[in-house]
Amino acid sequence: MKRMLWILNPHAGRGAMSGKIIGCVTAFQQAGYDVTIYITQGAQDATRVARERAGEFDRIVCAGGDGTLNEVITGLMQAETRPVLGYVPAGTTNDFAFSLGISKVPAEAAVIAAGDTLQALDIGRFNDRYFNYVAAFGAFTEVSYETPQQTKNIFGRAAYIIEGIKALTNIKTYHIRVNSAETQMEDDFIYGMVTNTVSVGGFKTIRRMAWRWMTDCTRCCSFTRSKIRWSCSGWRMTC
Repeated sequence: MKRMLWILNPHAGRGAMSGKIIGCVTAFQQAGYDVTIYITQGAQDATRVARERAGEFDRIVCAGGDGTLNEVITGLMQAETRPVLGYVPAGTTNDFAFSLGISKVPAEAAVIAAGDTLQALDIGRFNDRYFNYVAAFGAFTEVSYETPQQTKNIFGRAAYIIEGIKALTNIKTYHIRVNSAETQMEDDFIYGMVTNTVSVGGFKTIRRMAWRWMTDCTRCCSFTRSKIRWSCSGWRMTC
């Protein structure tokens, strides 16, 4: 029987997985997996578990928000063996899942996560940090990190807006020079990001023009393809 490690963040999305675990496990078992569940114990725990135990399993599935997913992917990038990765979105905004077309219903997402339709996922690297979703600088970029989990559990997406309002008094400009195959530019910016999702912070349909800014550290930022095999329902990435 195939082996699966399910890494689950119990605090993500106001405890979104509460009462949903049996339905997901049933979907995993029906797909032929012997399931081991690991409940994360704190920040970066998902990274450690994914890195240390990746070689033991045929597939790893993450249940949590965008942050938990990034922790798991970071662990896989640091591991010698990288099994197929599946995702059950259970966070506050689930931006990346929206871009991939993964269902918000945990049991339905579990069927996709355990399925055989695989897609390579581009992973970005900024110095020694990995990102699958977004790397950004400037205004409001600290909001997602500074918003307490308890506040997110109470207010949901509105928690980010509350923290964003607090950040309005601390906006400054950055002088940035961008060099890429498509463009060269130099100017002052209050915000810039590199992303492979069409939704950031719950704001949908980000247009291409918003993706073109990077810091002067472009020489330290690289993209690697086919590093993670992704179990999904089918998606197209534009970058």
